[in-house]
Amino acid sequence: MNKNWWNKHGLIQQFREEAFRPTMVCLNTALTFSLWHAFGSPTFFLENLAQDVSLTGDSVIDAELYRGCGNLLVIVVLVLMIKVWFGRSLVEHGLGMGQWGKAPVLVAATPVMLLFGYLGATMPEYHAYYPATPGLVGRSMGVFLLHLGVLVTYYVAWELMFRGYLQSSLLPKLGVSGAIAVQALASTLAHTDRPASELLGSLAAGILWGIFAYRTKSIWPVFMHHLLLGLTVDYCIWFGLTA
Repeated sequence: MNKNWWNKHGLIQQFREEAFRPTMVCLNTALTFSLWHAFGSPTFFLENLAQDVSLTGDSVIDAELYRGCGNLLVIVVLVLMIKVWFGRSLVEHGLGMGQWGKAPVLVAATPVMLLFGYLGATMPEYHAYYPATPGLVGRSMGVFLLHLGVLVTYYVAWELMFRGYLQSSLLPKLGVSGAIAVQALASTLAHTDRPASELLGSLAAGILWGIFAYRTKSIWPVFMHHLLLGLTVDYCIWFGLTA
């Protein structure tokens, strides 16, 4: 079957139409996340590529840079799906500034994120998992700042995928509760390799952050919370604040 056959029968266009969008978005999210998780991790780089690929001469730094590039690639893929494939506005998918004032609880809950991050860093299972790139702990402040930049790309990709792309695409067909439920299910399952307390907490977070993203019409308030939580865990482990 050549491209003309597909175009003649309208199959390509069907995949881009509103009626098929929820199906396409769910399948695309599953595929993109699977590839990201399997091949975009620093562990994958260290186990499979480090011996043949070196940018800095330090395999750990190379793995961190590799992780950041993978995160950026995910962002590009999702943006292209929204803008080019479906022809929709990025603002509709939470990339605008939104209406932060509609979720004042987000501001009030900021200290809670710091507390949760600190408590997580006191648990041995978090030390075994974080930071995600093995060998970073104890490195210089300069390396930590590099890690911070990578974390920013990671949480932008995460929030765009689940709260921006998936949830926003499902809203017209499933309604608010249905779209948030599917997004929360997907983002919870994406935590199955994490510590048990994080896996359980991710369900509540998926629901609450889904609500906040819907109310504010933006992923950025939720992104800030998510980044703060993850950064607190890594910072406390990195500099031994919970030892």
